[in-house]
Amino acid sequence: MNKPFISTELQLEQHQNSISMFWNSMEKGNMPVCDGKTRCFYAFAIPKNAIGAVFLCQGRIESAHKYQELMWEIYCNGYAIFTLDHLGQGQSKRLLNSEQVGYIDDFDTYVDCIEQFFEHFITPAFANKVVVLGHSMGGAIASLFANKHPDLLKGLYLSAPMFEIHTPSIPNWMVKGLANVMCKIGLGTQFALGQSTYTPVAFADNELTHSEKRYTLFRTLYANHPELQLGGVSYQWLSAAFRAMHRIQHSTLTLPVHIASAAKDTIVNSKSHDLIRTQWPQCKLTCYRDAKHELLNEHDQTRTLVLEEFYALASSLLLSDTGS
Repeated sequence: MNKPFISTELQLEQHQNSISMFWNSMEKGNMPVCDGKTRCFYAFAIPKNAIGAVFLCQGRIESAHKYQELMWEIYCNGYAIFTLDHLGQGQSKRLLNSEQVGYIDDFDTYVDCIEQFFEHFITPAFANKVVVLGHSMGGAIASLFANKHPDLLKGLYLSAPMFEIHTPSIPNWMVKGLANVMCKIGLGTQFALGQSTYTPVAFADNELTHSEKRYTLFRTLYANHPELQLGGVSYQWLSAAFRAMHRIQHSTLTLPVHIASAAKDTIVNSKSHDLIRTQWPQCKLTCYRDAKHELLNEHDQTRTLVLEEFYALASSLLLSDTGS
């Protein structure tokens, strides 16, 4: 395969018109899920003679809107690109009256929504021709989905997947215990200790990326579209996350998987990535020594290497069927 096109910070400004035109041209809608009254926002684009499909499984508080640069780039490289805003965030239906509280009853609900999305939009056109690109919480959700439906996928590329939450000042077992207790006494829908409504952080103090340009675009987008904003997590989300991470840590996913890990990650515990690497027979791991959590929105030095790995995996898995 030819060297993939990878977007750069230097050219990002001049590409904004092309990215905006691509975003406006994407198929978008709201898919009924769960009880049929709840809806998830989706977006996708399929190029002519697509190599295969990429399903972008977003992280917490994220939205399709945030990934316009990446989705445009994937499309330019000949892949169909699909994504779904998870329930309770982005433009999907919020699950509580307090729309700022991050809430989910169980991570299987996220998986159920993806199942329906695949059934209606992805599998009919790309049966077993899909690679998942999952980030953070999306990496955890994608892992659960892949364990349940390995026949629907060729493999996964996981960016800083949430296999264990980084809790430097309080042990994980204590956070988990507190979340379970608060849920049992009926406070599961409340913000967890230390959590609050959406509060943008100055670039100099951010824990997500070294790319000031991409970070500014993200914060400006959410300032201009307050409906995308989401605050911290609830006790119920925490309890559900710990259950999901426990299942992943005791799973054996047999599909080809590549994990990209950020050494300076303060959102998820990167040590958990190496544990998973030893458990999953076709799992490879790359650690990016100077990277923060958002590898898909990092500065070019890191992001280019990450995406070169992703495209190498995608092409090896999807082009192998065509004999290319």
